[in-house]
Amino acid sequence: MSAAKHAERLYRLWQKSRKLSRVPSVKRDSVLPDKAWEKNAPRQVKPGTKKLQHQKFNQRTRKLEHSDVEYDEYGRQRKRTDYTDHGYGDPTLGDRYHSNPHTHIYEYGPGKSHGQIHRFNK
Repeated sequence: MSAAKHAERLYRLWQKSRKLSRVPSVKRDSVLPDKAWEKNAPRQVKPGTKKLQHQKFNQRTRKLEHSDVEYDEYGRQRKRTDYTDHGYGDPTLGDRYHSNPHTHIYEYGPGKSHGQIHRFNK
């Protein structure tokens, strides 16, 4: 192998190791594709499911986020408490500001088939 090819190979390995070091080990050791860790908590689940804990990898902040999710008798997401600010922890952001933790409440009814969302900062 030529010196140039060897150097190129080492550079690619170095880049790959740097990329992996920024990813949480729970994601790195998983057999699931990366996109599986970036999904939001399900808005609809099997009726009868009351609560679930959700984890999501935020590509922008490079952090694993945790949420507690509650569902109504129809399996619709009713309340979600996120234990993160999603990178929007600066109060000067106005409407985009998120406290840690913060809660989302989903309201259903006529004209709100997908749920009207309200966010409450702590």
